[in-house]
Amino acid sequence: MYLKKSLHRKNYGYIVPSIIYHELELDHFLNNRRRHQPFKYNSEAIMRLLLFCRLLYPGAKEKTLELKDRFFDHFDFSLDDVSHCLSHFRKIAGDLQEHLHERIVDQYARDTSLVYYNVTNRDIAIDQEEDPRKKDPAKEKKLNPIVQMGLAVDRNGIPLTYKLLHGNTHDALTYRPVMVDIKKDFHVRRIVVVADKGLNSGDSIAFNTTPGDGYIFSKSIQGADREFKAWVLDESDYIVGDGYQRKSRISAADFQVSVNNNGETTKKVPVHQKQIVFYSEKYALKTKRERQEMLHKAADLIANPSKFRNPLRPAPRGT
Repeated sequence: MYLKKSLHRKNYGYIVPSIIYHELELDHFLNNRRRHQPFKYNSEAIMRLLLFCRLLYPGAKEKTLELKDRFFDHFDFSLDDVSHCLSHFRKIAGDLQEHLHERIVDQYARDTSLVYYNVTNRDIAIDQEEDPRKKDPAKEKKLNPIVQMGLAVDRNGIPLTYKLLHGNTHDALTYRPVMVDIKKDFHVRRIVVVADKGLNSGDSIAFNTTPGDGYIFSKSIQGADREFKAWVLDESDYIVGDGYQRKSRISAADFQVSVNNNGETTKKVPVHQKQIVFYSEKYALKTKRERQEMLHKAADLIANPSKFRNPLRPAPRGT
């Protein structure tokens, strides 16, 4: 009896994202873009189902299709239709992002005075490399190709745009053309790039400061010079809070910046930058747990070497 009742249940909570969906006029945009297309399925309905399920029931496409009857909307398409429609979405992705930007500006007064940008890598389970899925064992220590996604969000954390990038390219090289495109396409006057120490180089700093942009890059204390370490260890001028300590200063530093495109010739460029150092008790406990996990794995490797395999070496035949 319970099973029969559950089969007739409908989800009403999606009314909230549905209101936003129509405020952004995604239905109008997608319906216009499917006109005169050779396919017969409703690409706008497919996008609607994918979005609602991503918010309410995150899962694979197969799982999403199984849940289509939970909604009051009529979704009449197959799994093959969903898979084929993804190619259509890819073709219109750039125009869709521009449409969303214009609607967000009109509806929610988007604030692009500060834009954050970050890159993440995704492992792709395919046998052969193809653009933009490229192997880079130095990054992920995996045999499968990876793809990079660069995501930019505005001051309120609302996504502005994204780019799919080759997986075998260093983050420092991928984000520069993306920054140029963001400024041009979305009329952003100033960008502050927030990133880890992978982008902390003279070329990256020069790229951000020359046009008047900014940067917040992390820096390793362990690999820093003696003067910087002495300043960090000096406890006299820290501001102490609840579970953290911090201090900052303006410091002049010289960075090596490439003169030509191949990076073989460099020059010293003085930059005055604000340095901030902090200690967080929560972060310290987190890193301690991570170190303990690594030590446990290393001890297990020593005791049971047959359980582990070099990720850069293909598995033996028959395994």
